[in-house]
Amino acid sequence: MSQFSRFGVAASAAFAFCRRRAADLEDDRGQNSAPESIMLDGSVYSDEQMSSLDGEPNGRIDELEKRIRHQGDEIVLLRSVIAELVRRVGDLENAASRTRDNRSSHTLSGSTLTLPTKSSATRSTGRPSITSLSSPLNSSGGKLSSHHMSSESLQSSSTLNRQSVGSTSSYGLRNSPSMDRLATPRTSGGSTTARTFVTSSPSTAAKPTPMRKWTSNSDFQSGTNGSSASHTLPSPGHHANHSTLPSGTTQRRQYGSQAHLNDVQPYAGAAGNGSPAGLSTYRAAHKESVFNPDDGYLHVTIRGKGMNFHVPSVDCLSNSLTQPNPPPSQRLKLEWVYGYRGRDCRSNLHQIATGDTVYFIASVVVLVNLEESVQRHYLGHTDDIRCLTVHPNKMTIASGQTGNPEKKKRPGGSSPGPDEKLVHIRVWDSVSLNTLHVIGGNGDFDRGFCCLAFSKMDGGALLVAIDEAQDHVLTLWDWQKAGTRGDRIAVTNCGPDAVFACEFHPSVPNLLITCGKSNVTFWTVDGTLLTLSKVAGSFERVERPKFVLCLCFTENGDIITGDSSGNIISWGRAAGNRVRNIVTNAHPGGVFVLFCCSDGTLVSGGKDKRLVGWDQDLNRTGMEYELTDNYGTARAIAQTRDSTLLVGTNRNCVLQGDFISGFSVAVQGHFDEIWALATHPNHHQFATASYDHFLTLWSTSEKSPIWSMEMQDGVHAVAFHPDGDLIAVATISGRWFVLDTLTKEIISSQTVNGDTQDLLSSIKYSPDGRFIAVASVDRSIYIYQILEGGTKCMKLGKCVGHSSAVLCLDWSTDSQYLRSNSDNFELIYWNPSTLKQIVNAAMCRDVEWDSCNCILEYGVAGVWSETVQALSVDCTHSSGSRVLAVGDDGGKVKLFSYPAMSLKSLCHSYNGHSNHVSTVRFMHDDSRLISAGGRDASVLQWIVI
Repeated sequence: MSQFSRFGVAASAAFAFCRRRAADLEDDRGQNSAPESIMLDGSVYSDEQMSSLDGEPNGRIDELEKRIRHQGDEIVLLRSVIAELVRRVGDLENAASRTRDNRSSHTLSGSTLTLPTKSSATRSTGRPSITSLSSPLNSSGGKLSSHHMSSESLQSSSTLNRQSVGSTSSYGLRNSPSMDRLATPRTSGGSTTARTFVTSSPSTAAKPTPMRKWTSNSDFQSGTNGSSASHTLPSPGHHANHSTLPSGTTQRRQYGSQAHLNDVQPYAGAAGNGSPAGLSTYRAAHKESVFNPDDGYLHVTIRGKGMNFHVPSVDCLSNSLTQPNPPPSQRLKLEWVYGYRGRDCRSNLHQIATGDTVYFIASVVVLVNLEESVQRHYLGHTDDIRCLTVHPNKMTIASGQTGNPEKKKRPGGSSPGPDEKLVHIRVWDSVSLNTLHVIGGNGDFDRGFCCLAFSKMDGGALLVAIDEAQDHVLTLWDWQKAGTRGDRIAVTNCGPDAVFACEFHPSVPNLLITCGKSNVTFWTVDGTLLTLSKVAGSFERVERPKFVLCLCFTENGDIITGDSSGNIISWGRAAGNRVRNIVTNAHPGGVFVLFCCSDGTLVSGGKDKRLVGWDQDLNRTGMEYELTDNYGTARAIAQTRDSTLLVGTNRNCVLQGDFISGFSVAVQGHFDEIWALATHPNHHQFATASYDHFLTLWSTSEKSPIWSMEMQDGVHAVAFHPDGDLIAVATISGRWFVLDTLTKEIISSQTVNGDTQDLLSSIKYSPDGRFIAVASVDRSIYIYQILEGGTKCMKLGKCVGHSSAVLCLDWSTDSQYLRSNSDNFELIYWNPSTLKQIVNAAMCRDVEWDSCNCILEYGVAGVWSETVQALSVDCTHSSGSRVLAVGDDGGKVKLFSYPAMSLKSLCHSYNGHSNHVSTVRFMHDDSRLISAGGRDASVLQWIVI
């Protein structure tokens, strides 16, 4: 019997045992819960009423409740075992299917049969051709343990998806910045609907996939998701609105690629039904390219401005500019996500039944197994995720995203599509990563969400959501009814004051607790009348705090809250609305997070950066740990199976450890905007830097930081020396530095203009390493000569000619020419040796460029019609395979065939970022693409397949 067959038999037996044991526990749990239903029938008892009851029945009830909780934990554990068995069976089936495919490819020599999981042909680049979105994909190094399976939409038509997996390792420490935030380029995440159509071979569509394994996600309505690569032609949209800050004020971009452009309204015919009928329709601000074969230039109208791009002689002869470019054969698969969102979110760190730790950043929900060093990703969202909650079964997850407040109604009340940035909640399965339900997206919510919570006593049948509207509307949903959109059963206003936490009581039916500005509120759900009634908590024994920031429940059902005055308050069992016990000044400055561990210990974290342990009577246990300034303050706490604590901080780190051995970094990220990204010229490494003052060198193979150091100012651009031994860092204050990548020593420091402190927007070494060009928003490009192995730099002068801020640079391969783009849509060529502008641009027609980071040149002219809300585009191309990567203001990463000269050029489009994609860069061997989000502070690592 083969290994696969033996494991299948063992798995079947394990499944049967687990199901029988779970059924027995459920029956036993139902019998044991009967006495509780007599005592706790939905009424709210005060502490005086509870204490007047006979002590013996109370003790019996407590014993039965503990037994029920322990049995519930055992049920969750059995479900976790089943999920793990599903995963392992899937691994073996996936391996078996690949083996069968390989054998078929050898035995069917000369056959035209095309398998659905792997292309029968290999492209000229050496990479396998992908003919189905369900293909099992591995990294080029073959070291990743990938988990893939096809998934079907809940509707009749479905699109196969892919799941992202990778590996992790321990993270190093970093220093504390002293950050003074500057006005920064901020854009909104507004989006317009995209027209998407997917092409596949007939054999792929006709033949079922031999193995169904996990995928990233599946949109329940259209069957598509953000990870699916599709041939996309987004409908022309409008100029993106300026971002609305949390305070409600609007801040305009000071520096950006098109800061002064007028808004362009969307045309009326924009449709998102996937039909190619509107391929030739564009808004008036964009016109199709016109090629002049006599003079060899391409005339393009972008944002209403006409520009002429001189086309290289080779492309004039070999490219048909009247036909749209097909998408490239290469595709992307999300491999790893760097970072965690803790700076402005709470309660977003959880452990689920599979043993994975769940958190989010940007529009990605990350499921990471820290023991096995594997990441999976749910990519169903299209905008910033603000909150997340886990169902009592520890398998189902609900996550809520922000969206464009101007888009509230959809025709026919249908659910939001994969490219629409509407405010909604997605309920999904953590094992298959399939979307189960989408709630909202049709005017049900305004802005984003501050709280989500599943009910506990009824098996998680209800879902409560509190949005961030002016009145903080609380809506209660029977999320499993009314098809796939849920059934709203109650709605009420919490009031204009902020709400920070919301939870159902784990042992009292129909009781909901919220806390916020100066209040703790107890809500009773009337399932018959479909109404909510509330009672405010009474602060008779203590001064009313300004903010009640967090809450949790002890093992015996007591409600514990923490507030901005540093107090920890117990409200007693059965939701009495009076203070039962209080610990004053538990954390000077405020209590930010509370968590009850499996052994009954209460852990609190506060502004003083300390973690403190408490017993059930709120007495100190003697366990304390103070976080360093590198980590910040605790914002969320979770616990793994082996009782290890996980702590999410406001500096976007996740720590793991305990009070005895201490804590180390499990997840590290930047905590402010990221604009600086550069890949190493020789190794699988890349550098990022942020306005948080930190510069970090990462390893793409280890998926962890090599080192991190604090700079004096926020950083906007970085660049590696061609040898890879030095890295240049351009700051937001007009200074730039040169560091040794091995010693982290600053070996040179320069100020481009002593009279001003303007932001340095770009920095580039020449390919021969003899010069460095530094672009500034003061409309100049400063040229320096590198001396003594890079330890000294001599300023040669500056190139002046742009009418607005310089944004990006490219050197020629022979280091003789330079080209640049400005904020005013200008493309200028320079002779850096003379510091003069080359007036006749045709002279540079056949110049070979070392990079393709300029957003305006003939090879990227066609991407502007595709980037429907692009205020700025960062692009590069893989020199070996002629692929253009584009990041737009809608959070999309796109792949075009290079050169993309036609406005009808097709592309592959991918979700992941939630806002402006500030920079995209290929690795030196084109095996991976790194993308940096601007405001979402995320870094995504993609495999090129």
